[in-house]
Amino acid sequence: MSPTPPAPILRPLMRSDGPAFRAIRVEALSLNPGSFGAVAADWADLSDDALAARIPIQPPSIIFGAFAQGALAGREDLVAMAGLMVAGSVKQLHKGLIWGVYVREAWRRRGLAAALIDGLIAHAVAQEGLEILHLSVAADNPGARALYVSRGFTPYGLERRALKLGPGDYRDEELMMLDLLALRPTTGDRAAGSPFVRID
Repeated sequence: MSPTPPAPILRPLMRSDGPAFRAIRVEALSLNPGSFGAVAADWADLSDDALAARIPIQPPSIIFGAFAQGALAGREDLVAMAGLMVAGSVKQLHKGLIWGVYVREAWRRRGLAAALIDGLIAHAVAQEGLEILHLSVAADNPGARALYVSRGFTPYGLERRALKLGPGDYRDEELMMLDLLALRPTTGDRAAGSPFVRID
């Protein structure tokens, strides 16, 4: 009987993770075009510098990855990812957007997506001034919707024909939000957390 492989590690992506980031992002966009607004070819064609620039190195924006031990000793394989982006004018910096949630097929149904979302929520709660998380989910993806609802997200709208994949081929997206103010501990109760988490 072969030994059980170590559980994946959840950690923020670094600029040195660029090749693995590109590979999983292109895979996600290629295999699930109805779930993402971006296009695989655009990511495949990014220069290394442009790709690295999309990996945040300062909070509040962050990308979490789930890294599994690779076949070669010392190698990590990026098997899942999810990002948080905070951008815009000073009037919009109280809002964050969860994006790019994806788990590779062989690693699904192991709680990785839930762990990534939990990690992003914990990170967001710790960011001073961040009050709301937004995301959109394909209306024909009940599994993803159920995950977000289980993490406290509530729907606030439906965008009809949010994505157009081809002539007459559209995808609606449900818009969801999470109120971080309701989750934030009072002063003195906040515990410092590590961004490095083993997913059991």
